[in-house]
Amino acid sequence: MTEINRRGLLRGSATAGVLTLAGLPLDAVAADAKQLVVQSGALNSLDPAHQISAGDEGRVAILISNALLRYAAGEKFDLVPDLATGYEVGDGGKTYTFKLRQDVTWHGGFGKFTARDVKFSIERVLDPATKSRNAGQFKDVAAVEVVDDDTVRFRLKEPSAVFPHAVATFRGGFMMCEAAAKAQGADYGKLVIGTGPYMLEKAVLDQEIVLKRNDAYFGDKPKLEKIVFRVIRESSTASLAFERGQLDLIDVNDREATDRYAKDPKSTLMISSVTTGLYLLTFNTGKAPFDKKEVRQAFQHAINKKAIVDAVYAQRGRVVDSVVPPGIEGYAQVKAYPHNPDLARKMLADAGVKDLKCSLTVPTSYQREAVMIQAQLKQVGVTLDIKLIDRPTWFRALGQSDHDIIWNAHFRAPAADAFLYPSYHSSNQPPKGTNCAFYAGVDDLIDKARVTFDDKARAELYAQALQRIAEDSPAIPLTLELNTYVTRKTVKDINVYRVPENAPVLERAYIEK
Repeated sequence: MTEINRRGLLRGSATAGVLTLAGLPLDAVAADAKQLVVQSGALNSLDPAHQISAGDEGRVAILISNALLRYAAGEKFDLVPDLATGYEVGDGGKTYTFKLRQDVTWHGGFGKFTARDVKFSIERVLDPATKSRNAGQFKDVAAVEVVDDDTVRFRLKEPSAVFPHAVATFRGGFMMCEAAAKAQGADYGKLVIGTGPYMLEKAVLDQEIVLKRNDAYFGDKPKLEKIVFRVIRESSTASLAFERGQLDLIDVNDREATDRYAKDPKSTLMISSVTTGLYLLTFNTGKAPFDKKEVRQAFQHAINKKAIVDAVYAQRGRVVDSVVPPGIEGYAQVKAYPHNPDLARKMLADAGVKDLKCSLTVPTSYQREAVMIQAQLKQVGVTLDIKLIDRPTWFRALGQSDHDIIWNAHFRAPAADAFLYPSYHSSNQPPKGTNCAFYAGVDDLIDKARVTFDDKARAELYAQALQRIAEDSPAIPLTLELNTYVTRKTVKDINVYRVPENAPVLERAYIEK
C-alpha cells in the first residue's frame, strides 16, 4: 500500500522536492501520451523471495511477472488461470498437478517458460540460503516435480485445501526464470526477468522504477509504452508534482486533498470499491507487560478507533474489529471493545500495571495516527514513546523482535489463511516470518483449516480463530483502507481495482490526447 507521508506533516522541502524530482525540469514529462507516471513508495525488493508489500511492490511486480494463478480484477476475488491453464488435485489433497500455457516467453530473450522455471522458483524461495521471509508460503511443499515442459506437480507434506493461493499473484508466488538466474549470477534478484505485460528497464528502489511494454506478452497487449513509478516520500511534494504536470496518478491520503480533488474539473478522484487491507497495532506478546492478555485488552478499550478513522481516513476508512477483512472466507463478527478509558485504567490496575512507559514503532507516513493514539493512551496513564522510522526500516522491523508495539499493515491475498498463517501461526515468528506478535494461540485452528476441504467447515474454523484472536488481542485492528487515487481526466480505463495490491489495473490504461 502506498503511503507517502500521507498527512503532509513534513512540508518544508516540498518545492525543492519537485524541482529536483529525478533530476527533471519543472515542465517534464507526465504529459506524454505514451507513458504513465505514478507516485510510489520506496520498495524493499522486486525479487519474489524478498517482496514484503502487496501494495508498493505488488503493483509493480504484477506488471513484470506472472504466477500460476491470479486474482480476477473486481469485487469477487476469484482465483483464475495465469501461467497455468488449470490444475488437478490428487492423493486426498497431497498432490496438485498444473498444466501450463505453451505460449509464454521470458523477457530479454531467455526463452520459453516451462515447468523447470516453476520448480526453480519455488525451490529458490524455500532454500535457506535465500533467506526468504516468504518461505512460509510454501511450507507444505515436499517436492516440485517436472512431469514435462508443460506440466508441473507439487507433492505436499500433508493435504492442503488452501495451496492454490500459495501459487497466486502474491509475494513468493511470482515465477522467476532459471536461465536468467544462471546468466545474471549475484545480480539476479535485482534484474528481475518476468513474463508480464511490462519489462523492467530501470530499477532504483528508493527513486524510480521504469517499465517498458512487452510486445511479446501472451495476454491482452497494453496500450501504454511505459509506466514509471516515481518514489516521492511526502504527500505535499507529490501533490505539487501532480499539479505541475509531473505525475499522472498520485495517492491521496488526507481529507483536505480528497475534498479539493473531488472538485477539480481536471482530475478524477477514485476510491476503491474493494480492499483486502487493514491497519493494526501489533503487540510483542513476548515482552512484559504485553505478555498479559488483560493488558492488551485494556489497550483495546483505551483506543478510540472511530475518532482516528473520522479524523484521518474519513470516507477511505472503516472501523474494523477482526484481523480478517469483510468479504474474505471465514470472516465473522468478533468481540468488540468499546472505547472506555475508565475500564482501561481499571484493567491495567487489576493487572498490576502502573505508570506504564512503552513505545510504538511507526513509519513517518502514519505519524498523525500515532499522535492520536499517544494522546488516547495518556488518558489511561500510559506514556507512549513514538519511534518514527522510514518505510524500508519498518519492513525489516516487522520481521524482528525489538518493538513493544508496532504499526502494522496487512494487505494480503483474499484468503483467510493469507491473513492468519503468516501473522498468527507460531511457525512464522521472526526471524522466520512476520508473526511479530509472537502469538501461538490459534495454531490448532489454522492447521485444521488448511486441511479441511469442505468450504463451510473450513469457514467455521476460521471464524473460531478470529473469535479467539479477538479475545487474546495480540493485535488491535484499527481500520480498513479503501485506497484513494487521483488521475488526470485524460487518463482512461483505470477505474477497475484488483487485490491484493488494492490498486487500479494499470496495464489497461491509456492517455487520451
